[in-house]
Amino acid sequence: MTPPETSGSDTPFGTVLQDIQEKTLDKEQRMIIAKGFLPLEPEVLAKALLYLSSDDEPEIKEAAQDTIMELPVAIVKNIAQSRDTVPELLHILARMRIGDSEILEAIILNPTINDDTFTFIAKHGPANVVEILSGNQERILQNEAIIAAILSNPNTSQFIRMRLEMYQQEQQEQREARERDRELAEQAAAQALEEKIKAERVKATPEPTTVQKESILKEKAVKPTVTKKAAPKKKKPAEKEEIELLDEEKEHITTAQRIAGMNVADRVKLATLGTREERMILVREMNRLVAVAAITSPKTTEDDVEQIAKLKNVMDDVLREIGTSREYTKSPTIRRALIENPRTPVGITLNLMKHANEKELWELSRNRNIPDVIRTTARRAYSRKMKRKSGGGGH
Repeated sequence: MTPPETSGSDTPFGTVLQDIQEKTLDKEQRMIIAKGFLPLEPEVLAKALLYLSSDDEPEIKEAAQDTIMELPVAIVKNIAQSRDTVPELLHILARMRIGDSEILEAIILNPTINDDTFTFIAKHGPANVVEILSGNQERILQNEAIIAAILSNPNTSQFIRMRLEMYQQEQQEQREARERDRELAEQAAAQALEEKIKAERVKATPEPTTVQKESILKEKAVKPTVTKKAAPKKKKPAEKEEIELLDEEKEHITTAQRIAGMNVADRVKLATLGTREERMILVREMNRLVAVAAITSPKTTEDDVEQIAKLKNVMDDVLREIGTSREYTKSPTIRRALIENPRTPVGITLNLMKHANEKELWELSRNRNIPDVIRTTARRAYSRKMKRKSGGGGH
């Protein structure tokens, strides 16, 4: 089969890419291109082959795929990273060269890549490519399908898997926290409305007239009543505690309701200078400025920090502030709380575990309430420490 001339625009191959897309070339002409016989510019040939790799004719499709696999990496890479390459071609190329890390890296860094191709590579790509694409947090966090694809990929490293699983858990807990906050706000609003209605009823009750007052006084003068003052009934300890708890709950709802009506600036000020109760409410805020202001307040004590470090409904920025504080991480109880809290950022958790002693590592390795990856890391760290100890540290 002799390749036709392609110097003039009046030849049947003058607009090869357009002709392939519009299906105006016959089978013989498509086969010439599929086998790489047509002297085209390398990038034009590569694009033509990508289109023909989905041809309706099986032999043309197979020939195009074989030719693509024989193309030099440099040529294919140029296609993969070119912004002029349409997303459909990038998807075909990703499927054709799924084992080629260099090509896949160029594809995932191409801003024209669509979510379908990104998800396909996330699910089937090699480890080093998955590591690169997992760094595109903005795209990943906006698409749950990409996260699921990365987690289902057997090539995904344990570190990336752990980070994404923790993120999913954090998102779930944040959704639950928002739902609880919404319910609390609704309850507070309902209570406020009820109190307002009661106040309006009292205000609407008419005062007794002068005649009515005189009549009441006469009745009291005619029939004086002497009532024996009953001794106050002593509250049982359990009843007293229950009443005190109810009072505290009402006070907490009132405080939360008051805070809900504040703007961000006022909440930041209150988080810095407010009472312990106010700071413990504000540290759970979804607004980073408010939450961080509460944890970094000069009024926040070590006992407060220990309690906050155990919370699973705070932003990771709050736990990061605690985990990067030399003052607070000196406390074994605070370190332990952060390590056991699944919301603590992975980097913080692993860094804190470096400072754990044998006893802490042993207890963590047997703790079923912490994530598997943390427990496994603790077990390995404990084994390494014990091996060094048994070896006497000699070299």
